[in-house]
Amino acid sequence: MVERRYKHAEEEIILKLSKRRLPDLLDEIRALPMDPEVVKEFGRSLSKVKIRMLIYEYPYHQEEKETQQKIVLILMAGYRREVGRKAWDIFQSHADDPYLPKLLQFIFRKEDASFLGLEPHARQQLTDAFTNKGNPIDRLVTLLLGSNQQAADVLSSWKIKSDTVLQSRLIKEMLVLGLADDRILKREGIVAVKSYLENMILEDYKTVLKVYLTHRDYRQFEKEILVQGLQKLGDPRHNRRPWQFLADEEMQKVIQWLMQNDLATFFGRIKDNERFNYWKKYLDFMRDVKVFDEPPVLCMDFGSFVVVEFGHSGAAYFYHREGFYNVVLKKIADLQRGYRSLRSKEYLFKYRDEYRRDGYRLYIHRLPHAGYWTGKFDEHMQHYLRGNFKYQR
Repeated sequence: MVERRYKHAEEEIILKLSKRRLPDLLDEIRALPMDPEVVKEFGRSLSKVKIRMLIYEYPYHQEEKETQQKIVLILMAGYRREVGRKAWDIFQSHADDPYLPKLLQFIFRKEDASFLGLEPHARQQLTDAFTNKGNPIDRLVTLLLGSNQQAADVLSSWKIKSDTVLQSRLIKEMLVLGLADDRILKREGIVAVKSYLENMILEDYKTVLKVYLTHRDYRQFEKEILVQGLQKLGDPRHNRRPWQFLADEEMQKVIQWLMQNDLATFFGRIKDNERFNYWKKYLDFMRDVKVFDEPPVLCMDFGSFVVVEFGHSGAAYFYHREGFYNVVLKKIADLQRGYRSLRSKEYLFKYRDEYRRDGYRLYIHRLPHAGYWTGKFDEHMQHYLRGNFKYQR
């Protein structure tokens, strides 16, 4: 604790000195020729305080490219371990800085095994990432993907802090490359993946979610991931604008999952797994699902006709689509606009034998859930899906 306070006080002193002395030092650096040997010699001549000022005030994005290159050469020439520790901290906040990787490459080659207090395996991974050819972040992502450990443990072993730019980028790239199958999802666990997604900026979140949705059938979607999507982006059946990052095929899979979830919720409340398993067979033919809570009513739109199921099994009602929307749902909407309760008013959804009403084709048939009802339902569904609404048995 005492050592940490001393270190913090020392840093404050350096930062105060920087305000007075750094401008003159930068003027000297700008005036140097872009000759590596001259710049390094200048770096070796600088005091410990001036080297520390340079690293504490890093990065220097406001400077010319050449000046930034010189500063890195100077930090290498006047290197002390404190520069290495600070450079690793700074890289976590400025992972896109084009010059820090070169400095870190030098540092990991120069430092001994005790640097950063890393375990030998983690130290070797970081050394390889920064001293081999290519982008070190790409190599760190590859290590994350190939690890048997959870990402949080690997990042901790690399001394990468939470909520830093580097951590966010590594997690995002790991998910973009790793969510095409379930290996990363199983390794990390759904809770961790949800947490990673929750903390992403919206554009990154959409990028990762698109990967997840693209590579799965809607029946394979994890409920927690889709519910989080609804919380962040809203229900696409009401407003598709936030979901425009998805292609039509991907959007359709989300709609199908939502309809399946509506079926599961409705039949789950009344504990009727038999009807749920029956109707989910026809999800690929459904266009929309509407659920009413009071009374419990489920309306399944098949494009040219609508099936209405009730909380108490009774019978299912089949209607022509245009009649259902312009007669049944219009009446319901009028009541709701008048703030009138639909509670215990199942009859509002039952228009038995009213084949036409208000100029619309309406009633088709009703089928009770009695005996071997699934076979009878299948026969009628096959005819109705082909447009043969006269079929009755």
